[in-house]
Amino acid sequence: MTKHQRVSQKISLLNQKRIIKYIIEKKTTTRAEICRNLHISFPAVSNIVSKLVEQGMIIQKGKQSSSLGRKPISLTLNDKTATIAVAHIGYGELKISILDLCESVLNTSHLRFARKSSFYTVIKMLRQHLSEMLEEFRSTHGRTLGLAVAVPSPLDYVNNRLVKSRFYGWENKTLPKTFNILGKRVPIIWENDSNMLALGASRVFGSIKNLLAIYLGIGIGAGIIYDGKL
Repeated sequence: MTKHQRVSQKISLLNQKRIIKYIIEKKTTTRAEICRNLHISFPAVSNIVSKLVEQGMIIQKGKQSSSLGRKPISLTLNDKTATIAVAHIGYGELKISILDLCESVLNTSHLRFARKSSFYTVIKMLRQHLSEMLEEFRSTHGRTLGLAVAVPSPLDYVNNRLVKSRFYGWENKTLPKTFNILGKRVPIIWENDSNMLALGASRVFGSIKNLLAIYLGIGIGAGIIYDGKL
């Protein structure tokens, strides 16, 4: 593969992620709306959408009303194509939820663990229980796109490490980048719990670009969204 081909592939994958995110946010849209709002060429959008339709990730539904010419075909996500997993390590509790692509909660589980538990004991608990939960949706929702985990500690993003959780005594722990679940590698995103709260709040209140989220859990923390960014 040439350098030009590698760059083109990266751009295509980036645009695919942007398109999927846009459809999740808008629920229903059209190719023309995607082009106009994401500033991606129509041929590129059509090519990406066609591939996603073939994969079953996007469903084409009827035609939207239009005052001019041919009515555009509406696009929506197939919520049964895949799942997304989220987890929160809280006050002696591990909460795990499974969501579909339309962000509807399919299942939630609460697990208790002792304060003296090691970080990797809790991570093992997370991996094992997540595998059991996902097994239920394996035949109906296929693959799992990823796992997001909120932890009560600052993180070293450069070295992918948990810095220090004063409550649990965890310090300088390497964060796994993936879990091997049901024979597939599931990528993991780690984030501080206060920052995760801020990101979630900004998602709910999408029109608000500046936001302060205060987390009351294991101590008090805060996450800040400024100009739409964490």
